[in-house]
Amino acid sequence: MPLPWRTLLSMAKLHASLLVEIRDAYHARQQDCFYQRQRQRQGHQGSNAEPEPGAAEIIRRASIATVSNAETMRLVWEYRARLRAELQEACRAREVRQSRQREFENGSDDS
Repeated sequence: MPLPWRTLLSMAKLHASLLVEIRDAYHARQQDCFYQRQRQRQGHQGSNAEPEPGAAEIIRRASIATVSNAETMRLVWEYRARLRAELQEACRAREVRQSRQREFENGSDDS
């Protein structure tokens, strides 16, 4: 018996949202590293290299700066562990349902 579609849908949504967050953090980190290297090559310390960022950009950069590669990997491992646990739980529930169904069918055959 396949997994319920709602379980699969919620797992797919969780998977997609986490992948988007990881991708965005990775690309933003790459972009920040690129700008840092570019400023270092040009001899700037950022004084007039770029226009003043807006508040949203400052918040975005600050949040990205706090996410290191280790943090990203930790998030990936946590997600994989959570997904594995949910899959195991769903498989166990399916096995229990199948077992009960067989018991019910065998019980009705014996009568």
